[in-house]
Amino acid sequence: MPIQQFFPVISSSAVVYARDDRAAAVQAALLNQATQSAEYGNLPGSWPQLRSYENDPSEVIIPYVWGPTNFNSGLRLGFAAIVSPGSTLPSGNYAYSFGTFADNAHRAYLELYTVAGTTITLVQTIFSNFIAGSLDPNVTQTIPYNWQFLRTSSGAFTTASAGILVLSYEVQNYNDTPGLTSASNPAALSFGFQLFGESVG
Repeated sequence: MPIQQFFPVISSSAVVYARDDRAAAVQAALLNQATQSAEYGNLPGSWPQLRSYENDPSEVIIPYVWGPTNFNSGLRLGFAAIVSPGSTLPSGNYAYSFGTFADNAHRAYLELYTVAGTTITLVQTIFSNFIAGSLDPNVTQTIPYNWQFLRTSSGAFTTASAGILVLSYEVQNYNDTPGLTSASNPAALSFGFQLFGESVG
């Protein structure tokens, strides 16, 4: 059966919902509330960046996002983005590939939900609690630092029912970043997510 490549979803203030925790971010995304995220440049000048190859016609340079104002050391925020094409993802067979940068540590989740009015129901967990570093804001850091890693994963899954596919994160900014003062300790999330599915018809 032919494979369909859906439009990629990248971290941007237009599609990423930022809240004080992951559950609230997922709720905001599913209920189409204000995103409350903002895009930033490479604030410390040393963050790795996800981008396409130079001769890739898509020419993707993926932004960094965080909350609109708050870079407080030790802060943990939740983020969510709807990654299913259209309003719902039909039941069927799918595959995904994604890459993530976060300063400092994060957890990643991919889940299928249904929404009826304001009632949100978790239908299926594709993956849960992918781990990238400690969420302890006071953890001792050693070189290479966790934010220097780009995390990547791919996999396949089958859905028995239709729903809305949501990629979500918890991101932890540490209380101290070696080489930076506490007053200049920015945090960020950046990701690119690609979904594939079996073509029908």
